[in-house]
Amino acid sequence: MITSIYERIRDSLFLVPITLIIGLGLLAWGARWIDGVVPADSSWLLPTTVDSTRSILSTVATATVTVAGVVFSMTAVVVQLATSQLSPRVTQGLLRDRYQQVTIGMSVGTFVYSLLVLSDVHGTEEIPFSRHDFSATLAVALGVISMVLIVYFIDRVMRSMRIDTIIRRLADETVASINALPDREVPSAEGLTPPADDPGSLVYVAKSGWVGSIDVDRMAAALPPDSVVRVDLRIGDFITRDEVAARVWPQADEKAAAAIAAAIDVNRTRTISTDPSYGIRQLVDVALRALSPSMNDATTGADVIRHLGAPMQRLLMRDIPGRIHNGENGTRIYLPRAWSHSDYVHAAFRELRINAAGEPHALHALIETLASLIGVVEGADFEGRTAALKSEAAEVISSIERSDLAEVDKKYLLDFARRVGLPESTADT
Repeated sequence: MITSIYERIRDSLFLVPITLIIGLGLLAWGARWIDGVVPADSSWLLPTTVDSTRSILSTVATATVTVAGVVFSMTAVVVQLATSQLSPRVTQGLLRDRYQQVTIGMSVGTFVYSLLVLSDVHGTEEIPFSRHDFSATLAVALGVISMVLIVYFIDRVMRSMRIDTIIRRLADETVASINALPDREVPSAEGLTPPADDPGSLVYVAKSGWVGSIDVDRMAAALPPDSVVRVDLRIGDFITRDEVAARVWPQADEKAAAAIAAAIDVNRTRTISTDPSYGIRQLVDVALRALSPSMNDATTGADVIRHLGAPMQRLLMRDIPGRIHNGENGTRIYLPRAWSHSDYVHAAFRELRINAAGEPHALHALIETLASLIGVVEGADFEGRTAALKSEAAEVISSIERSDLAEVDKKYLLDFARRVGLPESTADT
């Protein structure tokens, strides 16, 4: 639940800006109070009259609301371009840009500050009822800050839309998600699930959405001694309301069933921070879009394939949560569909392998990346973790042999595969 709320806050373009707007609104109230305390002839304040104060505040308000419009427009354009050229899923990371949120908040907040102070300015040039030297000086400072922020924001947006920046961000977020996976001992024996003729207690989820996390420790704590839970879900699955999420043996009471359901975090959207497979999915989506006939951008596809090597190497070089969790008091939780190393490998390379057929540059990148991963994992002596990699590599070689590529291109790719130690066909694995 806490993770779900945090992710919703990160995705919001509302919370940070509205916080700054409220803060600058309160600052306007404080500035008007300080105006009556600070001597009007202070050397660090702008000397103002009623008319000049009105002019300053009006100018700042007009400029900052224009800046806010520019920021909103650029944000919309960036999201639209990313959606049409890359993937609709990559826009989530663009909206999470904290600097963008601060720029929007400062621009609109400075506009609100100027309006609130302006409403307190009374009198004429000849009969000034009050002075607002401090408020006007602060308005100028906030206006300058807003202009600096928008200049940097434009530069940041231009750089953030570079394809290599987006790919690197997705790869880095995926690596961070992999590093955050819990370290749990993987039992050597899979054990037996309870008999099929014993239905046990059915556990339902209360809302539809994406499975963000499954808290096995919380489940185990809610179970009576010697209980068994089977959760036929995995992180990244979509589940509908009142769908069976788990089974409990023996029969569990309503309190235990509710605690088990609450341990399955269901969110409105998928997030990379709790789901490394979603980061891999986004990278694959970008590569598939680049390799599609409409885009025909093999270079981008090859770049994504190479960037996939970083999260996949990190994943294969560490243990991931197993499919069986042994709790205290003899409790046991089965996660038969939990992600394995092989699942991640196939999710990363299967579709790319299929769609890269006919693109020598992308095929070269696949061979290079797979060979590098196989070498690193074998060098670390992780038994069994290269099987899926070798299977994908063999399929790549087989697809090259069956492709309509020119013979010279086939020979080049097959010679390169032999040099890096990949098998020549599926039958050789």
